[in-house]
Amino acid sequence: ADPQASLSVTDTEGWATFSFPRFMGPMDWEVGTVTIRIDHPDYCVEGGEQEVETQEKTFSLKKGATVIVSGYIRNEKDVDPTVYPQVSAPRWIGTEQFRWNREDHGRLIHKAIPSGSRHLRLVSLREKGAHLFSDFVAFNAVVGETHEFHLELRPGARLEVELDESVLRPVKNGHVHVFVRPQIHDVEAGPLFWLTWRETNEDGVAVFESLPLGDTEVIALCDGAISRGPEGYSFAVPDVISLAEGANRFQIPMGRTATFKVQTVDEGGNPVGNVWVAFGPNVH
Repeated sequence: ADPQASLSVTDTEGWATFSFPRFMGPMDWEVGTVTIRIDHPDYCVEGGEQEVETQEKTFSLKKGATVIVSGYIRNEKDVDPTVYPQVSAPRWIGTEQFRWNREDHGRLIHKAIPSGSRHLRLVSLREKGAHLFSDFVAFNAVVGETHEFHLELRPGARLEVELDESVLRPVKNGHVHVFVRPQIHDVEAGPLFWLTWRETNEDGVAVFESLPLGDTEVIALCDGAISRGPEGYSFAVPDVISLAEGANRFQIPMGRTATFKVQTVDEGGNPVGNVWVAFGPNVH
């Protein structure tokens, strides 16, 4: 297995040193670049790919905006202490949950949101009952300024996905995966995407109790079948539906699956074991 990422803390001069393997992967490929992430609670996250031939690099850390958020249910005094924020961000990093500090009265604070146009949503994940979501808030993050939001939380949309009648019942090993894209214009909206999955019952139905609204990509698979997706493509792509508030139901078209078996041999036709074989995805 490939080694885990290493962590180093800068010294008083601001330098950090780390080692990395020269060769990695099943084919022992030579490492040409490494990915660096520079993280401090008072500065915006920096980083990116670094050529290994360059042994030193200086990163200039930037200040950001301070954002304070809290969420409530039904009335503004009914504060939900379990919420966490989702905020659009450059390179989809720097606004993760661990970057927020939880304060009294259910408030969370982030002292280094990158400047620029941002979208924010609050989420409350429930072990029982429907997950809760706020509406999106658009704001312009300004360095040195504080932006504070107190947002209402409501259940999301319910979605039932049924495998079509071509799949024999009882359905075995059925799964439905959904990927929700928010209906906003934000090229840095990666942290706002929503990805989840559910097993189907024997009748071929999977139930998602609460999803955020948005354009929802759906794929399904079970023993002997996989969702076909829209026509006109040379490869499988997801079906896309738009969720409405309340209850939604979608019957997904399915098609039969096939099995592809690969054997590797040497020039003499003798089987070769321990060969790494990669296969393209079923669905893009």
